[in-house]
Amino acid sequence: MSTQATKSYLMQRITGVVMMPISIWILFFLLPKVGIMIFHQDVNRHKGLYDIFSGLDSITYILIFTICGLYHGILGMQSVINDYIHCKVMKKMSIITIYGLTIFAIIFLSIFSIDMHMKVMKYNEINSKILYE
Repeated sequence: MSTQATKSYLMQRITGVVMMPISIWILFFLLPKVGIMIFHQDVNRHKGLYDIFSGLDSITYILIFTICGLYHGILGMQSVINDYIHCKVMKKMSIITIYGLTIFAIIFLSIFSIDMHMKVMKYNEINSKILYE
């Protein structure tokens, strides 16, 4: 095994192990709360979602999970491409496409998270005006 293959193998295992406890947290903590909020027919149901996603621990776990998941996916797809695509041009194009899609996903998620943060800030500002007036 080459050093690059060994590094890729180890990083894939490490990212998998890091994502396991966060997956359990998402399954048992985050999804039930979000599910209850979505099906609750209240006008202020989004307040609970903003409260959940505005917490520093939630944002940190989701960020770690997203980064590890994207990196884990890149490593997995790269090993599949290296093993099963034998044409050098197709191999290079496939790897470039995967990196391009990953960069697009990172940009999209960054814009989405900034938008969500701005909505939370606006929501908090409106509520603080209502409470203190």
